[in-house]
Amino acid sequence: PCLQFPLEQSMADERALHALYGGPPPGKRVHTGHGLTHYMMEPPLHSRIDGAAEEDTSESRRRVAVCAHGIGTSLEIYGAIATALREEGYHVLRYDFYGHGWSRPDSKWLPYTAEVFMAQLDGLLAHVLAPAEPIELFV
Repeated sequence: PCLQFPLEQSMADERALHALYGGPPPGKRVHTGHGLTHYMMEPPLHSRIDGAAEEDTSESRRRVAVCAHGIGTSLEIYGAIATALREEGYHVLRYDFYGHGWSRPDSKWLPYTAEVFMAQLDGLLAHVLAPAEPIELFV
């Protein structure tokens, strides 16, 4: 299936989201192949996780959990799960699919295919993770 995202609607959605949240969203945005991806990395990979065992946050190994929502929701759905995963020593990467939350596709027509979503995740992981850094990845 293809979904249409007219630019003027996208801008109206952006203004409505700013009004709802009182400003720009928490987190960051990066271009990932087919558009801008909004994401949150909690805590950033270079920081120590409070309460985690030293071996879980050493430079030799990072534990990263990736939370990818379903169609029609946003990264906000994983707030409580992200908190629980951080308490277990994970760095948590949450992101919005194109056309959801604060992520925006480049094209007004974007096919919602596995290839599109895998390319989005691949681009995001390439941006967030340091090259050749050993990690445990849980998706």
